[in-house]
Amino acid sequence: MKKIMRAVGLILLMLVIYFVAQSFVGIVLAVIHGVQMSMASAASGGQFDIQGFTEELTSYIGAQSSWIILIAVAVSLPTFYLFYRDRRQDLMTFVSLRSISPVSIPVLIILGLSLNIILELLLVLASQLSFLSGIFESYNKLASSIFSGNIVITLIAVGIIGPIFEEILFRGLIFGELRKITKVRLAIFIQALLFGIYHMNVVQGTYAFLIGLLLGYIYYRSNSIFASMIIHITINTSSTLLPLLISDQQFESAGAAIYAASIILFFASGAFILISRSFRRNMDNSLYTLNHTPRLEPPREAPEQPHI
Repeated sequence: MKKIMRAVGLILLMLVIYFVAQSFVGIVLAVIHGVQMSMASAASGGQFDIQGFTEELTSYIGAQSSWIILIAVAVSLPTFYLFYRDRRQDLMTFVSLRSISPVSIPVLIILGLSLNIILELLLVLASQLSFLSGIFESYNKLASSIFSGNIVITLIAVGIIGPIFEEILFRGLIFGELRKITKVRLAIFIQALLFGIYHMNVVQGTYAFLIGLLLGYIYYRSNSIFASMIIHITINTSSTLLPLLISDQQFESAGAAIYAASIILFFASGAFILISRSFRRNMDNSLYTLNHTPRLEPPREAPEQPHI
């Protein structure tokens, strides 16, 4: 029981640290921008509109999501390293950096891209349901604000840095802690559930949970964090770039062909992963019971014997 509580406590602590780091940065930016808005309103002599003030402030914070992510990652990752530095298993015990074959890289990219397009199709279909209209309205506002910032910063933070950090946190550390106290399937499920809940949005959390299941399985099968990182980066990067590369009219005119091709490519790349030797390197349970390598102390010189 003590072992379970220790693992659960550490998982919650890591999630809280990342959440607090994001919240603190967001609050600081909100206060600074709020003061600027108030001063500008007072200088103009206009009537203070609390609703408009709140909407503009919310939109501003959403547009700063990339900076919030970058700063929160810069704070959280070194903190996690310090936590694990003196523990029985260090951070790198859970983050497997085993290399993957060059052939697997394009397959993982195709899997991530096709999955992202399929999820987009499912979101479009779900948004047509009347009882989900309110949920999708808030989700669309959130997505629009996140991608309204500088495209380069958004691509770096949301497309690359965010996925790398989240793979280290959820598939590496959290999955690793869960592996010490439960079976693999349950560990994959719980880390995906936490991944979905952490997004704190019903729509985003639902598809994040599904993606988390796939990423957890890929990480376990390949025994390489690089495999899940490639898929995650592809999903986030394509979400950032596709709206810029393909207009809504072009997508609508070729939508059926794009969706059909995505479904075919998704199952083809998934079949490759199931049969490829590169994804048959399941993690060994002994990985989670390794001790630190003891540091070798320099040999002590023998005391000089007195001459007789």
